[in-house]
Amino acid sequence: MLPPRHPQGCLGLALALACAAAHGAPIPYATEHVIAADDSPAAIVAKAATTLPRPNQSAWMRLERTFFLHFGVNTFNEVEWGNGKEDPALFNPTQLDARQWLRAVKQLDGKMLVLVAKHHDGFAMWPSRYTNHSSAASPWRGGKGDLVREVADAARDAGVKLGIYLSPADLYQLKTNAANPAGYYGNGSAKRRSTIPTDPARFQSDPAQGRTPPPGRPVFTYEVDDYNRYFLNQLYELLTEYGPVHEVWFDGANPDPSVAETYDYAAWYDLIRKLQPDAVIMGKGPDVRWVGTESGYGRTTEWSVIPLPTAPGAFQWPDMQGADLGSRAQLKPGSHLWWYPAETNATLLANGQWFWAHDKRPRPVTQLVDIFYSSIGRNANLILNLSPDKSGLVPDDQVATLGQLGAIVRATFAVNLARGARFFGPGGRGMG
Repeated sequence: MLPPRHPQGCLGLALALACAAAHGAPIPYATEHVIAADDSPAAIVAKAATTLPRPNQSAWMRLERTFFLHFGVNTFNEVEWGNGKEDPALFNPTQLDARQWLRAVKQLDGKMLVLVAKHHDGFAMWPSRYTNHSSAASPWRGGKGDLVREVADAARDAGVKLGIYLSPADLYQLKTNAANPAGYYGNGSAKRRSTIPTDPARFQSDPAQGRTPPPGRPVFTYEVDDYNRYFLNQLYELLTEYGPVHEVWFDGANPDPSVAETYDYAAWYDLIRKLQPDAVIMGKGPDVRWVGTESGYGRTTEWSVIPLPTAPGAFQWPDMQGADLGSRAQLKPGSHLWWYPAETNATLLANGQWFWAHDKRPRPVTQLVDIFYSSIGRNANLILNLSPDKSGLVPDDQVATLGQLGAIVRATFAVNLARGARFFGPGGRGMG
């Protein structure tokens, strides 16, 4: 970020920092700054330039290339959205091999795989204690299948980090779903003292009763309604039973706008922070923001430091789709400067499709190369989606396309042109 010309002649980041210090107190490095009404232009820019990422963000940004994986009952129905009425017997991949998925991820040197553990249809891809709509009710692996376990093990063996997508929307739990008339979503239940993890047998009758947690894992208490208790318990399972989780991915999909349900994000965030403190919360949280489209393209100028109108603790983290989020024009008195980098999500399949269908094909490699340059190249992380077919394997055409993309990227960046270079910090001091 380059500052504007200052009346005293300050120009450039180093000079702006020096100038701001000369005309007031030095600007310290911090994870949050607030722009005061009497801040000079140089001081404003200096505050933006000295706003730092938190440690979990720094680790996440170094990943650059990450992957989504969408697979579930939608794959077998060949649809993008389910309806929550699916028969679990539908889910029965005959050749599923999570290690084959990870080999595909490595084609592009992917550093993390974010697994869709539950999509909007509400079918849990692991044997959750809190629903009968899960892999345990399917014929896959004789009802003993646990997709999260298989992916977590394969990712660990491949040296790839694990992320979890858990849809807040849940059509199976929707109170108007005739296939599950006792659904929790929007049932109008009151908030009650709830122990997490909750005893499944007393989930509604006495939610203050907990179950025995995994060894060494804590127990929590929240005041929540039925659906938020359900969601917290599923989060607890995913964050305590599968090893380290490095990203928790939320989106804003709404299963039925006519049904009211309030998500208790504060409780969700608290649970994540305490169970997986190294994880970033993506999409509806304070760590990573959705870029605003599913095209894979970032803005021409994709800022990491974003001015918030309130303190981060009071901010609601809406989707940010404006063309300009962090330029000097947005740095106004009262703004809280917060490191809030972008993630660009894109499908490997053409036409923006997330789940496999027999007539879907990968994007042209040339388009994927352009997306690579226009996401990572524009100061964002790229998350590219894989779509296994009904057999449980990533199809050959997706694997081949990824291989071509990976070969082009590796050849392009085979020589590090910055090796041995020196850069300079404030005051012109050499930094290495």
